[in-house]
This record gives sequence, C-alpha cells and structure tokens, in this order.
Amino acid sequence: MKRIFIVFIVLFSFFGVKTKAQQVVCTTETIKLRAKNHQYGILEWEKSTDNINWVKIHNQNDSVYTFKPNETAYYRTVNKFPYCDPIISSTTLVQTIPNTNAGQDRLVNDSYMFLAGNNEVGSTGLWTILEGSNGIISEPTNPNSKFAGSGTYKLLWTLTNSCGSKSDTLKVNFVTN
Repeated sequence: MKRIFIVFIVLFSFFGVKTKAQQVVCTTETIKLRAKNHQYGILEWEKSTDNINWVKIHNQNDSVYTFKPNETAYYRTVNKFPYCDPIISSTTLVQTIPNTNAGQDRLVNDSYMFLAGNNEVGSTGLWTILEGSNGIISEPTNPNSKFAGSGTYKLLWTLTNSCGSKSDTLKVNFVTN
C-alpha cells in the first residue's frame, strides 16, 4: 500500500519535517505543505477545523500547497485513482494564536449562570475572576462552566496553544429583585 506523507516548510525558517503521524505547526507566516511520494493519480488538498469533517480546498491539486493561515485547522492530501480506493495522508495541524471570545456581558437575575467562552482545536482554556468577591467558577477549564455569585464581576477567559495565549474579558452583574 502506498502512503503519502506531508512535509511542512515554514518560509523564512527553512526547515522541513517528514510526517508519519499528525504534526503540529505554529505560524502566522506563509507556510508550504508538501505531499511526498506522490507519483500518480489526482491529488486534492483538504482542510478541517475538527479533524472529522473535511472540505476540499478548491483549485489546489499540486503536490505543494502554499498559504497564509488565518485560523487553526487540520490539512491533509487525498490521492485519487480511477479504479482504486483513495490514499489519505497523515494530517498536519496548523495553529495560529487562539481567537478568544468570553461571550457577551451579562445582567443575571439569578444567583448563577453558565458561561459561554469559545474553544479552539488544540487549545486549553481557563476562567479566572479579575474583579469581584466570593464568586465560584465550578469548572475553570470548561468554556461553559457554571458561575455563581452576587454583585458585579469581571472574568477573564484565556485560551492557550503552542503559539501562545490570548484573553477576553466578560462583565457579569448579578441582580436580585
């Protein structure tokens, strides 16, 4: 059985790595992904934000795919043949600094709420209380954690991956009738 390997090269860094399993690349610069061992068939590049649902990258049928990433995503090649099953390469996760969103500021007419931070592939999150006292974040690493308190709070949602960290704030005001 033939195998296709993806080699990634970050321009200006001048390095290449042969992949047999998933590789992680951190960059905001132009990147080249290269399919190795491709000799026959039709080569197609695919992209996924969850490593499950794949979308064909239109007009990308060469053994080298050059682009500037604007989001964290997985990439792979599919080598198609007229009378055989396709050969799917290993994946490469190309990460950028996380796009962090703590959600809308909230006015809560209760003693608790559920937070609505975002999550990105390959990132870990953490809620912290910047302002306010006696607030309780049930699961600080869960983007949708339960948060209980009374009064006004300023929370910080931070996402971290191999590229770095980025944070967003959320104001919560618990009111009682």
